[in-house]
Amino acid sequence: MKKEVAVFAFIFVGITWIIEELHLPHADEVWLISGIVAAVVIYWIRPAQDEGFLKFMGPLVLLVLGGYLIVAKAPKLLSGVINYRLMGLLCLAFYVCCFWIIIAKREKLKNMRQWRKIISCLGLILGFMTPTDAQGWRGIRPLHSTREEVERIIGPPINAGGITYDLKGARVNVVYSKSICTKGWPYDWNVPISTVIGITVFPQPRPMLNNLKIDLREFKKYVDRSDFVHFNSDVEGISLSTDPDEKEVRSIEYFPPSSEAHMRCPEAADRQRRIESGESAYRAPDVSYSGTSLSDQHNRLKFFAQVLAKRPAESQVFIIGYGGKRAAKNEGQTRADLARGYLTRKCGILERRIITIDGGYRDPAGVELYIVDRGEAKPLASPNIYPGNVQIVSQRH
Repeated sequence: MKKEVAVFAFIFVGITWIIEELHLPHADEVWLISGIVAAVVIYWIRPAQDEGFLKFMGPLVLLVLGGYLIVAKAPKLLSGVINYRLMGLLCLAFYVCCFWIIIAKREKLKNMRQWRKIISCLGLILGFMTPTDAQGWRGIRPLHSTREEVERIIGPPINAGGITYDLKGARVNVVYSKSICTKGWPYDWNVPISTVIGITVFPQPRPMLNNLKIDLREFKKYVDRSDFVHFNSDVEGISLSTDPDEKEVRSIEYFPPSSEAHMRCPEAADRQRRIESGESAYRAPDVSYSGTSLSDQHNRLKFFAQVLAKRPAESQVFIIGYGGKRAAKNEGQTRADLARGYLTRKCGILERRIITIDGGYRDPAGVELYIVDRGEAKPLASPNIYPGNVQIVSQRH
């Protein structure tokens, strides 16, 4: 029987990992699929073939299905009553006890040891896989929960199809994925549309920070321009915002923890890597223009050349071009190339100092110019129009 239990655990965990890596169904469905497949495999490899398929598989499938319903689903429905993690553990304990009693009454005592091993094995797996409260709020987990699950747990939003929910004791904003991974859109996560990607809770009334019983030693602290204080934990996926005196909590934000960074879209993952390494950073352009006349564009480019002349000779120029809502193919690159051509021909700037970037699509369309000294971080493009919403025309207008 030890072999069967080991095979069950190996298949259960293995299939769960594979399916989650492929980002197919959500975690709850992964448990269900993995458990049933593992049960079928055990039936065919068991040494004793004295039981029929239904007699052997019936209790085992009930075990897996019960775990899916009671351990995975029930805590989400009841998390508004008590802490989600505690509710999950209570449901798990209740489920194991009930199933133990059923098996004890059905099977002979000599077979109880086998079922105890299976129950213990699956119970431990489910227990370790039960999500913690630090990875979400009231059972709603970024990158895993859907709009349908959110509205089943906390009700509909204030406005149909909206993201703001008015609850007793809090106002909550839930951000959902609105697009799929695509070239030219360096944001978002590789999850289905309408999947939760962030939660912001505004408690009413505001709680005191020291009453939350959160260990802030692992949180990073920073103060924004408005003097509000933020405590962030990328590991836990939580950010607390307080007043300048660090007493009242203004908001609590839940976002994907660092352990799920692999679920970013490819361009978003590369962007985050460059930011974390210090290679790139968000910054304001030295000169920019959009929707202006050609003469005004040339005047701004001349001014940029004058500013550049006062900087070290090894400084580099980055030009980021953006197309608009209606754009020709590669219009962002075309705009950047036109700016580079003017700087090299009319202003005498060496072409090797200039790097052009197709920034995607922005409203309004335009060009941004940056001067980057040696050792400084490179600028990042910041498109604000999803490529799928752009009307591609045959020529520039």
